[in-house]
Parts: sequence; C-alpha cells; structure tokens
Amino acid sequence: MDDRGAVALAESDSFPRLAYLDLSSTAITGTGVGAILSSPKLRNLRQVQLSGAGITQFKSADFGPEPTPSLRTVNLTSNPNLDGQHLAPLFELLSRSNVVMLDLTGTQLGAHGMKALAKTTGWKQLRALLLNFCKLNTAAAVALADWPGLAGVERLAMMDPNPIGQRGADAIAKSPHLGKIRQIIMPLTTPALHKKFGSKLSTRDRMYS
Repeated sequence: MDDRGAVALAESDSFPRLAYLDLSSTAITGTGVGAILSSPKLRNLRQVQLSGAGITQFKSADFGPEPTPSLRTVNLTSNPNLDGQHLAPLFELLSRSNVVMLDLTGTQLGAHGMKALAKTTGWKQLRALLLNFCKLNTAAAVALADWPGLAGVERLAMMDPNPIGQRGADAIAKSPHLGKIRQIIMPLTTPALHKKFGSKLSTRDRMYS
C-alpha cells in the first residue's frame, strides 16, 4: 500500500470494524500514516503495524485534529531512517490517544526525539514503551527520566549498544515517574538501578536477543 491507498482507506466508510492493520514493508510515508492514525472513520482500529515501512519523517500537516479513537498499539520498528527530529508531530497526536504500547525499536529516536517526546503531555494509557536500538545517549536518558508520561508505564526497554552512561542510568533510577514498572531493560546496570528496580531490571530483551 502507498499513500494514495492509505488516504483512501482512511476516508472510506467501508471498514468501521477494522481492528488490525499491517502496513509493514510497504511504500507508505508519513502522509499515509498520518491519515490512518487520525481517521475518525476507522473508529475500531486498535493496532497498526508499520515495521520496515521506510518512513523517514512526519509533518504536522500529515495528521488530522484527533487520533483514531480506539488506537492502542503503534509499532514503528525497523524504520532506520526515521530521525528523532521528525517525530514530534506523531508524538503530539499520540499523546492525546489511548495508546497502550508504542514501539520505536530501530528508529533514530536519539536525544532529539526523546526531548520531543518529553515535551508532550497526556499518554494516560501508556503501559509499554520500547526504545531498543534507538541511538540513545545520556541526554536522551535524562530527558526520559524527567518525563511524566512514564507514570503508567509497566514495561520500559532501552537495550542499545550505545551507552547512556552512568549519569543517564542514574537519572532513570532517580526518576519519580517509574512507580508502576514491572520490567525495565537497560543497556547497563548500576548500583542505583539495582537498588531501585531489583529483580525487575534486565540487560537483555528476549524479543531482540
């Protein structure tokens, strides 16, 4: 599916019961994704898979005023050219949604994207945030730790060969927003992390190991 098909789907009255949409490895861009994720006509759409779609950016003009009402899961894994500087419009839309899981594994989220995410408010239903192999560094970890959007998160994954450093790890350990964590996956361990999370802490994500 390309953008033309995605826009046609988003504007169609023929799919009110559509709950799952897999657009992985398609030719869709941010324009098509935006139409899908902000379509009022896809009112029962709960899960959108966009893995390996080759998406590179999102623009504010890609999105309607409100997110698709039943949206719960957005998977953007393996879009290696999706830069953090171009994710802010997506985060703004999803922050007003009821998304439970956001998977950004394998994107170029980095510090720019994390800071854009940390500027958003809302995310009242977010329970799983997967940030493996997202080029995270100390600044990204510090921005994440200060983000109130983590308040309901139960699973946080940050496995990445690029170290966030002890300062970044300790910032996560000191975060006041991780009280509901059941599993946290970090690229390194520190005494502060062990003290805070105990058996909930891991350095391996079985999904990607």
